Amino acid sequence: MTLSCLTPSLPKRIGPLLATCLVTLLTSACARQDAPPERPSAAPGPERSVTLQCGNLPITLVIGEDEAVLTAAGRVYRLQADRSTAGTRDRTFASEDTELRSRDGRARLVLEGEPLPECLPPGAVARPFEARGNEPFWRIVLDGGTLTLDRPARDSVSGTFRWQSQSAAVSHGRATLANAPANLTVRHEPCTDSMTGMPHPRTVTVEWRGQIFEGCGGSPERLLRGGTWIVDALPGHDLVAGSRPTVRFLGNGRVAGSATCNRYKADYRLTGEGLTIGRGAMTRRACPPALMEQEERFMDRLQRVHRFRHGPAGRLELMGAKGPLIRLRLE
Repeated sequence: MTLSCLTPSLPKRIGPLLATCLVTLLTSACARQDAPPERPSAAPGPERSVTLQCGNLPITLVIGEDEAVLTAAGRVYRLQADRSTAGTRDRTFASEDTELRSRDGRARLVLEGEPLPECLPPGAVARPFEARGNEPFWRIVLDGGTLTLDRPARDSVSGTFRWQSQSAAVSHGRATLANAPANLTVRHEPCTDSMTGMPHPRTVTVEWRGQIFEGCGGSPERLLRGGTWIVDALPGHDLVAGSRPTVRFLGNGRVAGSATCNRYKADYRLTGEGLTIGRGAMTRRACPPALMEQEERFMDRLQRVHRFRHGPAGRLELMGAKGPLIRLRLE
């Protein structure tokens, strides 16, 4: 039924009180008709699930409008959205001592108070990305959309770079350097520098002016940091049944874990030539003799590490002057 917004003419037989009520009713109905409709509340954005790699730690994120659910190392964290970042490219989610900043498919994660390496989707490389090789010596830096090629005793050449394809296995990109096309191939598999023996997370090939440059790319630190390493073996000695020594490489050159019985922390140094670990400090809890002997052996070997090697199935070997001292696997 349509209500007229003109003042109604009421029959005289209707009583004054009833007439007043009808006028009031019709007038308020017209006012509601003229008022703009209420704006519906904004529907929450669709959830999206992503898998990222933070150094050697894989994480899964389910990101919604109001929260992000993070799964890392078998634990689940529910992070609340920072309202001030809603609708922006740089979203922040946090809960207690864990914080996630997500932008353009990448993320920066502080997990239980510990900052992790940049979290990358499959096929991505850290920014900036650096690679180098030997015989002939060369170096590239990919920073944003610019690729720069350096060679000893020659001028650097730079050009605009664009990825052609990216996948979890291999990524291809192209630039124009000194008016000649340059093709960059990044294989997402570990590579060992042919001169220093240092492992890197990416295998890199550059093709330019009929030359092929092969080498390694990415920071070696990404192979060490992120998850917790469990000691698989102390070569030459059996591990005590049920024991669980661990190593965790942290930010700012710190390393920590369980020595078997006690907790320890120390400094480590990663250079172009190798890896060294300092003496550090330990708690002073007493344990059965077999565990204490293993702990002493483990700490002695940590301090004799000269370099590391990336083993099969993602394992890690801490190497001394005469071979492997400690073999580890990710938790």
